[in-house]
Amino acid sequence: MTLHSYHETVPEPRVIREAYQRRAKTQEIEVLAFFRAHPGRAFSREEIEATFSYPTQTASRVLADLTAQLALEKTGDKAVSSFGRRCGTWRLSRPSPVVQERLGL
Repeated sequence: MTLHSYHETVPEPRVIREAYQRRAKTQEIEVLAFFRAHPGRAFSREEIEATFSYPTQTASRVLADLTAQLALEKTGDKAVSSFGRRCGTWRLSRPSPVVQERLGL
């Protein structure tokens, strides 16, 4: 199954879909670079929104796509949102326990 960064909800001409796909992929690259620049840290969706000035839907899609690609993983930790609610956080994916053992991590 091929994962697409852009999820079409309204039929668009191919050239527009391709532009949306490129923009979505660029957003994934930017967010992944941000997580790589902050190894070991976890960030909430709201923090990603604020850092990149993304709308909520965009930040949610980027986090969901990178999680599906196994680049990020959702932590069990919770942050407090600006609304005072507990919200999930994400971090760079860690290697599986088998890989960690082989690498001596």
